[in-house]
Amino acid sequence: MQKSVLIVEDDNDILELLKLYLESSNFLVYVAYDGIDALELLEKEKINIIIADIMMPRMDGLTMVSKLRERYD
Repeated sequence: MQKSVLIVEDDNDILELLKLYLESSNFLVYVAYDGIDALELLEKEKINIIIADIMMPRMDGLTMVSKLRERYD
């Protein structure tokens, strides 16, 4: 079974580097550019792990993680 990872990052260079590395390690990679997009994606997809930036527009990574903890274990 292929593991999935969500990268939440607003810097496209960092995002693409992480995505390339993880895909080459056989992860199914999803991307979001801020916390709001990430939360919306998490309602639709089964994600095994999240890598999130702290400082992003619209919703930062710390707020996103707080909202995730309200919904999931």
